[in-house]
This record gives sequence, C-alpha cells and structure tokens, in this order.
Amino acid sequence: MASIQHFGFSEEQNRISLIFKALAHPARLAILEELIRDKKVMCKQIELEIPLSRSSVSGHLKILLESGILGYEKVENVTYYVINPLMLEGAKELLQSTIADTNSQNHDYRRTFFKILPHEMN
Repeated sequence: MASIQHFGFSEEQNRISLIFKALAHPARLAILEELIRDKKVMCKQIELEIPLSRSSVSGHLKILLESGILGYEKVENVTYYVINPLMLEGAKELLQSTIADTNSQNHDYRRTFFKILPHEMN
C-alpha cells in the first residue's frame, strides 16, 4: 500500500486513515466477512471464496496486514489469518465520537443535505 503518512497530522490520525483506506475496497471487506464467519482462515480458503486471482488476494491480504486489521498465526508451514479487533476499535471510537459531536450540535442535517442534493428529496 502506498504510504499515506502525512506530515502535520497526528500519529493517531494517520493510523486511523490507514485503517479506513484498508477497509475501502469490496474485496477486503469480503475477506473480513470470511474471517468473521470462520475466525481463522488459510489463504487458500480465501482464494476459493473471493473471485480474484491468487496474486490479487495476496495483495489485499498484505494491505489488511499492513494496516493492522489482520494478524496471522503460523502453524507448521500454514499461515492462518485472523482479525485484530483492537485496530478496528480505534476506527469505531472515532466514528462514534464524530456522530456524537455532530448530533450534539442540534443541526437538521436532512435539510442541509436536501439543499445540496435536491434530487434525493423524492
């Protein structure tokens, strides 16, 4: 994954940004769904479930590993991938605090958004 480290932003902002970027692809979401179902999955199983080439699956796994969303466990010469819930917790907390902050402003966002996107009023 290309570096998204941006100077002038906090380490936390860069870390959360890396997580959201890793989650911003349907193949990576499908991989996470597979891991949610089975807790711990071999690469071969992911390759059978995701309609992509072996190298594409490998690339998506690499991005998820680099973001910290996934971890792995080696058993003999087999690698099992697992979700790291601690990394997702930081993204969840940021979203929850953003929602709480915007809700506390008592602003009617529906009216604002309808002004911006009038075609969605119907």
